[in-house]
This record gives sequence, C-alpha cells and structure tokens, in this order.
Amino acid sequence: MLFWILTVFASQLLSAQGAYDLNIEDVVVAAYSKEYFTEPDAYVDDTNAIVVNASIIKQLPMEAQGHFSLMGASMGEYVIDTGIDVTLDLCDILNEPIMMGPLFAALGFDPNNCPPDVGVYGTDGYRLRMDTLPDNFPPNKYRVTLEILYEEQQLLALQVFPTVVN
Repeated sequence: MLFWILTVFASQLLSAQGAYDLNIEDVVVAAYSKEYFTEPDAYVDDTNAIVVNASIIKQLPMEAQGHFSLMGASMGEYVIDTGIDVTLDLCDILNEPIMMGPLFAALGFDPNNCPPDVGVYGTDGYRLRMDTLPDNFPPNKYRVTLEILYEEQQLLALQVFPTVVN
C-alpha cells in the first residue's frame, strides 16, 4: 500500500512543470541526538538554497528510518494535513528520487554505503528541483519535516519552512 501511494505521488511530481514560486523561508534543526551527531548547522542562504552541515560521530543503526511529512499552515499554525507522511528504512529513503533522496545525496550520503559512515556531511546549497514538483500546488506556508529515526527516537530532525506563491 505504501509503495502504491509513493508511486502515485512520485508520478504526479515527475510529470510536473512547477508553475509557481517556492521560497524557502527558514530551515531549523528541531532535534538531534548527541550520541550520533555533533550539533548540526542549518540555514537558508541568500540564493534561497538550503545549507546543512552535520557530523556523524557514531555509526547510525541499520534499522534507522527516514521520515518525511508536509503540513500546511492555517491561522499561523501548521495544522493542515496534506496527506504526505512517509516513513521508510533509511537505506530505502536514500534511493527515493523526488525529495529526501536528493537532499541526502546533496549531504553526501551514499545509498551504496548505508547507513552512512562516521564523518562530516554537508551541502553547499541544496535547491528543490521545480521540474519534479506538481504543476499546481496550493499557495500557502508549509512545514516540511525530515527526520532520521531509530526506535521512536529522533536522531536528527530538520524542519524546512517553504512558502508557495502563484
């Protein structure tokens, strides 16, 4: 069932043109495990690109999972469920072609070496590819949550706050 949902979502995204503007307002490290990571740094640069730097100080567990969710804003609160909420094994997420896979690849994570080794990871400036997004996306403020989880513990949680404008 999950693969069917992902397939439908991916096919919608892959056939899109992106007829709107997407502005990244902020990116926040919401949580990180001091056991596995040094304090990550995350920000939006002046070209609207996401910059993330983190060091893995202990090998991530093989059972780690990746989680992606998207919530819309209403009256200043992120309460609108968009229906996009996916959790997969971390190594499977690294192969996801639309959102999480490209971001983790930009960080330097390698799907052929999973889980990632101890080391320094970071982006020079990651931008979402507009050609992979839907033709129509409701104008709104959104919160994207990207997490690495292990047994219900957040090993790393990033929140990205994009605004879609027509």
